[in-house]
Amino acid sequence: MTDKKVYIEQERIKLFQFWGNIVLGAGAVCVLALSILDYFVTPEQFGKFVMFRIPVAILLFILYFLNKYTSKKIHQILIFTVGTATVAIMVELMIFNLGGHQSTYYVGMIIIYTFVLGFLPLFSFKLVTFFAIMIYSIYLFPILIFDTPISNVKIFMNNNIFLIAVGIIAVLWRYHNDKLLIHKLSLEYDLAREKERLKEYSDKLEEYSHRLEDMVAERTKELVAANKKYAALFEHANDGVLIIDISGKIIDVNHKFCELFGMDKSQLIGIHFWNLEHERDDAVKLKRFEKLLSGKSVTYETQYVASEDKKIFLDVSSRMIEVEGEKFIQSLYRDVTEKKLLQEQLLQAQKMESIGILASGVAHDFNNLLTASLGHIELLLQFGGLDETLKEKMKTIENSIRKAGILVSKLLSFARKEEPTFAPVNMNQVVRDAVEMVEKVGVKKKVDFKIEIDSAIDLVNGDCNQLEQMLMNLLVNAIDAMPHGGTLTIKTSNLRIKQKSFFPTSLLEPGDYVVLTVSDTGTGIPEHIKDKIFEPFFTTKEKGKGTGLGLPMVYGIVKAHNGLINLISEEGRGTTFEIFFPACGTSVEFPERSIIISTPRLHNIMLVDDERDVLNSLKEFLEKNGYRVFATDNPAYAADIFTDIHGSIDLVITDLSMPLYDGIDLISRIKNISPSVKVITISAHEHRLNELRALNVDGFLKKPFETNNLLNMIRNILSQNSII
Repeated sequence: MTDKKVYIEQERIKLFQFWGNIVLGAGAVCVLALSILDYFVTPEQFGKFVMFRIPVAILLFILYFLNKYTSKKIHQILIFTVGTATVAIMVELMIFNLGGHQSTYYVGMIIIYTFVLGFLPLFSFKLVTFFAIMIYSIYLFPILIFDTPISNVKIFMNNNIFLIAVGIIAVLWRYHNDKLLIHKLSLEYDLAREKERLKEYSDKLEEYSHRLEDMVAERTKELVAANKKYAALFEHANDGVLIIDISGKIIDVNHKFCELFGMDKSQLIGIHFWNLEHERDDAVKLKRFEKLLSGKSVTYETQYVASEDKKIFLDVSSRMIEVEGEKFIQSLYRDVTEKKLLQEQLLQAQKMESIGILASGVAHDFNNLLTASLGHIELLLQFGGLDETLKEKMKTIENSIRKAGILVSKLLSFARKEEPTFAPVNMNQVVRDAVEMVEKVGVKKKVDFKIEIDSAIDLVNGDCNQLEQMLMNLLVNAIDAMPHGGTLTIKTSNLRIKQKSFFPTSLLEPGDYVVLTVSDTGTGIPEHIKDKIFEPFFTTKEKGKGTGLGLPMVYGIVKAHNGLINLISEEGRGTTFEIFFPACGTSVEFPERSIIISTPRLHNIMLVDDERDVLNSLKEFLEKNGYRVFATDNPAYAADIFTDIHGSIDLVITDLSMPLYDGIDLISRIKNISPSVKVITISAHEHRLNELRALNVDGFLKKPFETNNLLNMIRNILSQNSII
């Protein structure tokens, strides 16, 4: 809304325009109508006076239309200055033609006073005074100049005193009316502002705004509105509100409170509030209640168990209030069940993170043991001169060690948080590994696995661990959906989309895709929850048997790989998940065990690993394959020795996770001494590959590894082929 001064000014302009039109119109009519007076008073001047009146009346009509279509203050003042001066001059001319200072036509000036000062709401006292002086001056000064000498002083003085008195009265009258007008407009403005303010809180604005002068009625209505407002705040609060008396009986509750406890207000009023809180220790309840009665605020957590399926946790804030000498206790009940659930999930996540940290440390040491064992077994197989029976037993031990290494790697991938490592992945191998992990569980539950894989499957650019985790979640869910047994089908195939057509491929861009299909013959998914299965924490499993994070994780992994997942399910007839991954290349065959390729000449290798068993097995293996090896379990010593003999070292092989001196620091120091030296790193962790690339490391092997792979990597790197 506009400022009060601006509002009053605008309203006065409107009133000035309104009354101005009345004055101009009535003035024009009056000017012509008074010709009748001329006819009777001075018939000999009648014709001349008519010639005075007609142009003035025409001018007043013109000014009437100008005033009607202008809203500017200055224009209105100018119009009435011209109009007033013109009429006053007309009357003065008549006075001069009818006796001069003795003429009775001076009354015409009083009529002008009446029209201008009586009806026009002029804008200021100064303007009112100006118009009064202007009218009087037009009468006086021409007489003093042109009508001398004054022959009848008494009449002249009488006329002037009468005009001055009427002018002063008119000015004071106008001033008084303008004050009343400003006061009225100010009240109207305040009333309009009050209406705007009250509109936001009550639909009773019109009733209140029309009763501004009746203060008693207005205050009564304000009280009614306030009562309604606070009643609404009480009833529609987001928290449950409970009012009890000092004996603990419930006096009133709001809608949210009834909703929290699943009861009607009529069921709650009159009962003791302790019946709603499942606090086992009555002494705690009593102590808390006594504290409230002493005037102190109390905040605590409690729970309400409506049934086995409904258990809510409540955050309660209470204090005593006094209303007209009577004491009550007001409590706010907030449902924190979801918060409790999130806290439990956070604790679980923190526990899993701790397990991940522990597993990460254990995996390093365990993989060192596996690497040492595998290295010694390969030494025995190649150089031990074992008979066929012992070789078979050694190969069995070797396979077990490899499986143990794979198992450790998989467990670690489930427990730790790390950025995904994307590389070309064969989905057939992901299927084989995942099925191997869960097959025993499925067999126990009488689930038959049916694997249909395309041997010429395209590669997928993805993180092998994440893809395997995704598939394992789908397989476990499918097994759970077949409590009485059934068939679980896992299928891979290639798909080429030439143009967008049917669902779901209508959501995919044209191109080559690898399709992974997981189908079960289980209970199926009801239609009404299909849209919710990918929502976090949503689960249909019994309490304690599902977190509701499995399928959301599947969905997240698929999206992270730019894929699409489609659900086909019917209650009682099984479920099928179709997953479409963009293909990144042609099919490949799985390589058999690497073939050792001998080196063309003797090379010098520095070998660094803090685990002595790994160090000894690798040193012996490399020496038996024609390399000269300098081995140490002290990385700081290795750095010092390299400073002296770096000119004769062709290749450095080092572990990453070592005490006192980190492998990255060792490589950095070696590269500073000899930037061209070749470096291979061996570690149980892959999360530091970016740091290795930044140091221009030539190769990386994840523990445990086959020594044959190490030999081939050495040959490639010494042949100037970096493979990291």
